[in-house]
Amino acid sequence: MNTRIRLLYRVVMFVCMIPSHIIAQESVILPAPTPKEVLEWSSHDLLHAFYQRLFENRKYDYYGEFGIFGIRPDEWEKIMQNRSALTQGYQLDVIEKIINESPSYDDGFEMDSLFSLTFPNGKTIYVDISDGSFNHIWLPDGLDVYYSHDESCNPAVHYYYFKRPAIICDSDGYTNIRERPNKDSKIVGRLLRNQLFFFTPASDTEWYQVYTDELTPSIGYIHKSKITLYNDFPEMIKEQVHKIRNGC
Repeated sequence: MNTRIRLLYRVVMFVCMIPSHIIAQESVILPAPTPKEVLEWSSHDLLHAFYQRLFENRKYDYYGEFGIFGIRPDEWEKIMQNRSALTQGYQLDVIEKIINESPSYDDGFEMDSLFSLTFPNGKTIYVDISDGSFNHIWLPDGLDVYYSHDESCNPAVHYYYFKRPAIICDSDGYTNIRERPNKDSKIVGRLLRNQLFFFTPASDTEWYQVYTDELTPSIGYIHKSKITLYNDFPEMIKEQVHKIRNGC
Protein backbone atom coordinates (compact mmCIF):
# COMPACT_ATOMS: atom_id res chain seq x y z
CA MET A 1 0.00 0.00 0.00
CA ASN A 2 1.69 3.20 -1.13
CA THR A 3 1.77 6.43 0.91
CA ARG A 4 -1.13 8.15 -0.91
CA ILE A 5 -3.45 5.18 -0.45
CA ARG A 6 -2.50 4.87 3.24
CA LEU A 7 -3.30 8.57 3.77
CA LEU A 8 -6.67 8.23 2.05
CA TYR A 9 -7.42 5.15 4.15
CA ARG A 10 -6.72 7.08 7.39
CA VAL A 11 -8.96 9.98 6.36
CA VAL A 12 -11.85 7.60 5.60
CA MET A 13 -11.37 5.79 8.92
CA PHE A 14 -11.28 9.11 10.83
CA VAL A 15 -14.55 10.30 9.25
CA CYS A 16 -16.22 6.99 10.04
CA MET A 17 -15.27 7.36 13.70
CA ILE A 18 -17.06 10.74 14.07
CA PRO A 19 -20.42 10.30 15.81
CA SER A 20 -23.27 10.64 13.33
CA HIS A 21 -25.13 13.24 15.43
CA ILE A 22 -22.15 15.61 15.17
CA ILE A 23 -22.05 15.31 11.39
CA ALA A 24 -25.81 15.89 11.17
CA GLN A 25 -25.65 18.86 13.52
CA GLU A 26 -22.95 20.55 11.49
CA SER A 27 -24.90 20.03 8.30
CA VAL A 28 -28.19 21.60 9.48
CA ILE A 29 -27.34 24.14 12.17
CA LEU A 30 -25.33 27.28 11.56
CA PRO A 31 -22.50 27.85 14.04
CA ALA A 32 -23.60 29.72 17.16
CA PRO A 33 -21.60 32.78 18.16
CA THR A 34 -19.37 32.30 21.18
CA PRO A 35 -20.02 34.33 24.36
CA LYS A 36 -16.97 36.46 23.53
CA GLU A 37 -18.30 37.20 20.04
CA VAL A 38 -21.71 38.13 21.43
CA LEU A 39 -20.10 40.60 23.86
CA GLU A 40 -18.50 42.34 20.90
CA TRP A 41 -21.85 42.87 19.19
CA SER A 42 -23.77 46.11 19.52
CA SER A 43 -27.24 46.05 21.04
CA HIS A 44 -28.68 46.55 17.55
CA ASP A 45 -26.69 43.49 16.38
CA LEU A 46 -28.21 41.45 19.21
CA LEU A 47 -31.74 42.52 18.28
CA HIS A 48 -31.17 41.63 14.63
CA ALA A 49 -29.78 38.19 15.57
CA PHE A 50 -32.64 37.60 18.02
CA TYR A 51 -35.32 38.22 15.40
CA GLN A 52 -33.44 36.26 12.75
CA ARG A 53 -33.55 33.25 15.06
CA LEU A 54 -37.26 33.72 15.67
CA PHE A 55 -37.91 33.61 11.93
CA GLU A 56 -35.60 30.65 11.37
CA ASN A 57 -37.58 28.82 14.08
CA ARG A 58 -34.22 27.60 15.24
CA LYS A 59 -33.54 25.13 17.95
CA TYR A 60 -31.75 26.46 20.95
CA ASP A 61 -28.02 27.13 20.66
CA TYR A 62 -26.69 26.15 24.06
CA TYR A 63 -23.27 26.60 25.61
CA GLY A 64 -22.19 26.61 29.24
CA GLU A 65 -24.55 27.68 32.00
CA PHE A 66 -26.39 30.18 29.82
CA GLY A 67 -27.58 29.97 26.28
CA ILE A 68 -27.23 32.46 23.49
CA PHE A 69 -27.86 36.06 24.57
CA GLY A 70 -28.11 34.91 28.21
CA ILE A 71 -31.45 33.17 27.60
CA ARG A 72 -31.81 29.63 28.94
CA PRO A 73 -33.43 26.82 26.93
CA ASP A 74 -36.74 26.79 28.82
CA GLU A 75 -36.97 30.57 28.49
CA TRP A 76 -36.28 30.38 24.76
CA GLU A 77 -39.19 27.96 24.43
CA LYS A 78 -41.48 30.50 26.10
CA ILE A 79 -40.23 33.21 23.74
CA MET A 80 -40.92 30.96 20.73
CA GLN A 81 -44.46 30.40 22.03
CA ASN A 82 -44.95 34.19 21.92
CA ARG A 83 -43.44 34.54 18.44
CA SER A 84 -46.61 35.97 16.89
CA ALA A 85 -46.84 38.68 19.56
CA LEU A 86 -43.15 39.53 19.19
CA THR A 87 -43.37 39.85 15.40
CA GLN A 88 -46.93 41.26 15.19
CA GLY A 89 -47.38 39.36 11.94
CA TYR A 90 -44.70 41.33 10.06
CA GLN A 91 -41.91 39.88 7.94
CA LEU A 92 -38.26 39.98 8.97
CA ASP A 93 -37.30 42.76 6.52
CA VAL A 94 -39.91 45.07 8.07
CA ILE A 95 -38.73 44.30 11.60
CA GLU A 96 -35.07 44.79 10.70
CA LYS A 97 -35.91 48.25 9.36
CA ILE A 98 -37.73 49.02 12.63
CA ILE A 99 -34.65 47.93 14.61
CA ASN A 100 -32.34 50.08 12.48
CA GLU A 101 -34.56 53.13 13.03
CA SER A 102 -34.99 52.58 16.79
CA PRO A 103 -32.49 54.54 18.91
CA SER A 104 -31.54 53.10 22.29
CA TYR A 105 -32.07 54.91 25.59
CA ASP A 106 -31.12 54.07 29.18
CA ASP A 107 -33.80 55.63 31.45
CA GLY A 108 -31.20 55.92 34.21
CA PHE A 109 -29.82 52.37 34.02
CA GLU A 110 -26.02 52.55 34.08
CA MET A 111 -25.20 49.70 31.69
CA ASP A 112 -28.46 49.02 29.87
CA SER A 113 -29.75 49.79 26.39
CA LEU A 114 -33.53 50.01 26.15
CA PHE A 115 -35.44 49.79 22.87
CA SER A 116 -39.02 50.56 21.94
CA LEU A 117 -39.74 48.71 18.68
CA THR A 118 -42.92 50.28 17.30
CA PHE A 119 -44.60 48.32 14.49
CA PRO A 120 -46.70 49.81 11.66
CA ASN A 121 -49.86 48.70 13.49
CA GLY A 122 -48.94 50.96 16.43
CA LYS A 123 -47.98 48.10 18.76
CA THR A 124 -44.64 48.35 20.59
CA ILE A 125 -42.25 45.71 21.92
CA TYR A 126 -39.91 46.87 24.70
CA VAL A 127 -36.46 45.30 25.12
CA ASP A 128 -33.74 45.77 27.76
CA ILE A 129 -30.20 44.62 26.82
CA SER A 130 -27.03 44.75 28.91
CA ASP A 131 -23.51 43.32 28.36
CA GLY A 132 -24.48 41.05 25.49
CA SER A 133 -27.53 39.63 27.27
CA PHE A 134 -31.27 40.21 27.22
CA ASN A 135 -32.49 41.41 30.62
CA HIS A 136 -36.14 41.87 29.76
CA ILE A 137 -38.61 41.64 26.89
CA TRP A 138 -42.05 43.18 27.31
CA LEU A 139 -45.08 42.75 25.04
CA PRO A 140 -47.26 45.66 23.79
CA ASP A 141 -49.43 45.55 26.92
CA GLY A 142 -46.32 46.14 29.03
CA LEU A 143 -46.28 42.61 30.51
CA ASP A 144 -43.01 40.71 30.33
CA VAL A 145 -42.47 37.62 28.21
CA TYR A 146 -38.89 37.18 29.44
CA TYR A 147 -36.76 38.42 32.30
CA SER A 148 -33.21 37.53 33.32
CA HIS A 149 -32.74 35.33 36.40
CA ASP A 150 -29.61 37.14 37.54
CA GLU A 151 -29.00 35.94 41.08
CA SER A 152 -26.78 38.93 41.80
CA CYS A 153 -29.88 41.13 41.60
CA ASN A 154 -32.53 41.57 44.21
CA PRO A 155 -35.16 38.89 43.41
CA ALA A 156 -37.86 41.32 44.53
CA VAL A 157 -37.01 43.53 41.58
CA HIS A 158 -38.84 41.56 38.93
CA TYR A 159 -40.43 44.08 36.61
CA TYR A 160 -43.44 42.07 35.46
CA TYR A 161 -44.62 45.30 33.86
CA PHE A 162 -42.37 47.64 31.93
CA LYS A 163 -41.88 50.74 34.08
CA ARG A 164 -40.35 53.99 32.86
CA PRO A 165 -39.46 56.97 35.05
CA ALA A 166 -41.39 60.17 34.39
CA ILE A 167 -42.37 63.59 35.67
CA ILE A 168 -45.50 65.45 34.68
CA CYS A 169 -45.85 67.84 31.77
CA ASP A 170 -48.66 70.16 32.91
CA SER A 171 -48.83 73.97 33.00
CA ASP A 172 -51.09 73.76 36.06
CA GLY A 173 -48.23 72.33 38.11
CA TYR A 174 -50.09 69.11 38.86
CA THR A 175 -51.83 66.21 37.13
CA ASN A 176 -54.77 64.26 38.47
CA ILE A 177 -54.49 60.50 38.91
CA ARG A 178 -57.66 58.68 37.82
CA GLU A 179 -59.02 55.46 39.26
CA ARG A 180 -59.73 54.11 35.77
CA PRO A 181 -58.29 54.90 32.33
CA ASN A 182 -60.65 57.72 31.33
CA LYS A 183 -61.11 61.44 32.09
CA ASP A 184 -64.47 60.95 33.80
CA SER A 185 -63.15 58.46 36.33
CA LYS A 186 -62.76 59.29 40.01
CA ILE A 187 -59.69 61.34 41.00
CA VAL A 188 -57.64 59.32 43.48
CA GLY A 189 -54.54 61.50 43.78
CA ARG A 190 -52.23 64.06 42.22
CA LEU A 191 -48.73 64.18 40.82
CA LEU A 192 -46.90 67.48 41.33
CA ARG A 193 -44.33 69.28 39.19
CA ASN A 194 -40.90 67.52 39.32
CA GLN A 195 -42.31 64.66 41.40
CA LEU A 196 -40.73 61.45 40.16
CA PHE A 197 -43.04 58.56 39.36
CA PHE A 198 -43.07 55.51 37.09
CA PHE A 199 -45.50 54.39 34.40
CA THR A 200 -46.23 51.44 32.13
CA PRO A 201 -46.66 52.37 28.46
CA ALA A 202 -49.23 50.36 26.54
CA SER A 203 -49.88 50.40 22.80
CA ASP A 204 -53.64 50.01 22.95
CA THR A 205 -54.54 52.94 25.22
CA GLU A 206 -53.74 56.61 25.82
CA TRP A 207 -54.05 56.16 29.59
CA TYR A 208 -51.04 54.73 31.39
CA GLN A 209 -50.80 53.03 34.78
CA VAL A 210 -48.60 54.98 37.21
CA TYR A 211 -46.63 53.95 40.30
CA THR A 212 -44.92 55.81 43.14
CA ASP A 213 -41.90 53.51 42.72
CA GLU A 214 -40.87 50.37 40.85
CA LEU A 215 -41.87 47.86 43.52
CA THR A 216 -45.38 48.94 44.52
CA PRO A 217 -48.73 48.37 42.78
CA SER A 218 -50.29 50.89 40.44
CA ILE A 219 -51.92 53.93 42.08
CA GLY A 220 -54.09 54.78 39.07
CA TYR A 221 -53.91 56.26 35.57
CA ILE A 222 -52.86 59.48 33.85
CA HIS A 223 -53.11 60.50 30.20
CA LYS A 224 -49.95 59.95 28.17
CA SER A 225 -49.90 63.63 27.10
CA LYS A 226 -49.06 64.55 30.71
CA ILE A 227 -45.79 62.60 30.74
CA THR A 228 -42.23 63.92 30.41
CA LEU A 229 -39.61 61.22 29.74
CA TYR A 230 -36.18 60.75 31.31
CA ASN A 231 -34.17 62.42 28.54
CA ASP A 232 -36.01 65.70 29.20
CA PHE A 233 -35.65 65.61 33.00
CA PRO A 234 -33.81 68.33 34.91
CA GLU A 235 -30.36 67.02 35.89
CA MET A 236 -31.38 66.86 39.56
CA ILE A 237 -34.20 64.41 38.75
CA LYS A 238 -31.94 62.37 36.46
CA GLU A 239 -29.50 61.95 39.36
CA GLN A 240 -32.38 60.78 41.55
CA VAL A 241 -33.34 58.11 39.00
CA HIS A 242 -29.74 57.02 38.60
CA LYS A 243 -29.38 56.47 42.35
CA ILE A 244 -32.59 54.42 42.43
CA ARG A 245 -31.54 52.27 39.48
CA ASN A 246 -27.84 52.02 40.25
CA GLY A 247 -26.87 48.37 40.25
CA CYS A 248 -29.58 45.90 39.27
